Amino acid sequence: MISIPEGSGETLRELARELVREDHWRGRVTLVERPPEEEALGPILDALSVLATPVTVSGLIMGVTTWLRYRTSDLDVKVTRSDRSTEVTLSAKRLRRLDAVALEREISEICRCLDGGEQPRPGDQGGDGQAHPGLENGDDQARRTAESGGQQA
Repeated sequence: MISIPEGSGETLRELARELVREDHWRGRVTLVERPPEEEALGPILDALSVLATPVTVSGLIMGVTTWLRYRTSDLDVKVTRSDRSTEVTLSAKRLRRLDAVALEREISEICRCLDGGEQPRPGDQGGDGQAHPGLENGDDQARRTAESGGQQA
């Protein structure tokens, strides 16, 4: 599931349109609505459900990251596995500050988390001895929680 806590339904629709530009995601992105509140005129778009596998999750994260980096507003996008065991929050403000190498490393870490890999901790060092970008303590740090579970995002 993909949600935008501070965004509108239209923002989610924009993201859905961006994702389905790629043939691979057509038919795999579904709008998730919640029932209308009292006095509302219709249902409220709450999230996007995206059918992703361990093989396709990196393409999904790259698509969301690209869309988020080039927006003018500072949105956060939450990506949650279908079993709700892992949630990753992507911050537009933080992602825009990453160079190409750091962004690639960040996308790899996010994919590893969503694939059910070991959970990174703030300040963790990778096999190369470098701190993982975006995992250090800071005002825009990615928040991640993981246990174990399924393979969908």
